[in-house]
Amino acid sequence: MTEDKSAASAVEGLVSFRMPAFNSRKPHIWFFQTEAIFANRKITSPVQRYYYLIEALPADIAEEVEDIFRAPPAEDPYTALKQAILERTNVSETARLEQLFNELTLGDRKPSQLLRQMRGLLSARTMDNNILQQLWLEKLPPQLSHTLSMFVGDKDLTQLTVIADRVADNYHHASAVTLSRPNLPLQPLHPIPTRNHRKLLP
Repeated sequence: MTEDKSAASAVEGLVSFRMPAFNSRKPHIWFFQTEAIFANRKITSPVQRYYYLIEALPADIAEEVEDIFRAPPAEDPYTALKQAILERTNVSETARLEQLFNELTLGDRKPSQLLRQMRGLLSARTMDNNILQQLWLEKLPPQLSHTLSMFVGDKDLTQLTVIADRVADNYHHASAVTLSRPNLPLQPLHPIPTRNHRKLLP
């Protein structure tokens, strides 16, 4: 009976084991998640981790590290593969700054989400909070940015993002209400007299 339970537990663990989808934008975060799974599952063998990693990689990333597949190091192939993935898929520092200053826009994000992505692009670099705040405000819609400018100086950046999210939600709600109303032509209260009708008027 004990052996049956052990076998069932092993099968259950294999069935429920699932690697997260690869995060090509931030592969280091994906490795945090993956290694947390390995720790919970007590998967400590570098060889086992290496093969789990190969299984989880999407085709385009696998092509980037094909040379590791063909000649894996005898000692700790997992670390070698991990380092290769991080080195070959990480966005360069110049490209990150280009995204931060010129390419990143609000889009469908909340203002707070935009700020988090801006900080993510900074990575290990530091930027003066006032400069980051000004850059963030410039990426917001003019009406929203103008509203927030009234709070600059009294609120820190974290407090500004809370206000920005609330104001943006109000804008979206107001826009949705406006769009939901039918655009009907205005009808005059009384019929407008035509030329023939005017002849009958006193």
